[in-house]
Order: sequence, then structure tokens, then C-alpha cells
Amino acid sequence: DGYIIKEGSQILNSLCLTLDDKNAFPNPNNFDPANVDGEKSKGLAFSPFGFGVRKCPGYRFATVEILVAAVEVLSHYKVDVVDKENIVEPLYGFVTKPEREVWIHLQPLE
Repeated sequence: DGYIIKEGSQILNSLCLTLDDKNAFPNPNNFDPANVDGEKSKGLAFSPFGFGVRKCPGYRFATVEILVAAVEVLSHYKVDVVDKENIVEPLYGFVTKPEREVWIHLQPLE
């Protein structure tokens, strides 16, 4: 059981589909930091910046940058999703996107 890939074929990694892999991530639809703990044990399932010689050279900077942004926002605001009743499903394609906009409300912390 497998696939034959012709020499010279281009192969694209569908990040959103690999992040939905229940073998690598037991609860892919829930926010759980444990999903990305110990990245090496996940193999290529967690590879948001690519892998190997084609890995983004700025991946460390991008990781730190998003962490700093998250700390800044979360230390000043409470973040709430406006519509908690209707789950937004992904639309898979070359670029995965939400089926509709996700609105949030930022409440300043006191």
C-alpha cells in the first residue's frame, strides 16, 4: 500500500492536514499546547516553517516574534470570541482559510 511518485514531481506539504493528524496530535481541534510539545517526536507533522534545507531561515525570529506579540496582547486584554455557538470550519485549498470571518472582542484588563 503506497503511492508511486514520478521522478521530478513537486510535492506540497499540506500543513493544515498534517496538523489534523490524530496519530500525532490526539486532540487537534482543541487548543492544547501539548499538541506542539516535543516537536521532534511528531516527525514532520509539525513543520510550520518547512523542514530540511528548505526550512525558513527566519523561523526562530518568527517564533519569538509571535510569542512576544501574544504576551503583549494577553497581558493587556481579555480575548473573547464573539460567536461561541457556531464553530468555524476550515476550507482546505492551496492556502487553508476559515469558512467565514472570526470576530473577537478585546476587553482591557484592569
